[in-house]
Amino acid sequence: MANLSIVYSSSFFLLYPIAELLLHNNGLTGGIPDVSENTNLYRLELSNNTLSGGISGNGIFNLENLELLYLDHNQLTGTIPVNFGNNSNLADIFLNDNLFSGPIPNIPDDGVTLLKLRKC
Repeated sequence: MANLSIVYSSSFFLLYPIAELLLHNNGLTGGIPDVSENTNLYRLELSNNTLSGGISGNGIFNLENLELLYLDHNQLTGTIPVNFGNNSNLADIFLNDNLFSGPIPNIPDDGVTLLKLRKC
């Protein structure tokens, strides 16, 4: 495990638009980065770190091209946003093995194809 510490500004993604952000298994701590400026992002993998905090204020569920979201095996808390299933491209969401609370929002029939929420 690398135990990385990443410091960046939200304008990072304007300068360096990326399609995949794969930072799983790196010992990352702190909150989920604000990726709302990266409109090209289709895959976000932050699994198996020690990320904490909520997932509603970082723009993840507003990314229209996002297809794959892996936030499992962290220490994320709070509720799962009501709009998390509204993205028609989002096919896989792994939120399992976190510390979420509250109800699981409705998922549109034509939306998510694979949702993993075990031990949230």
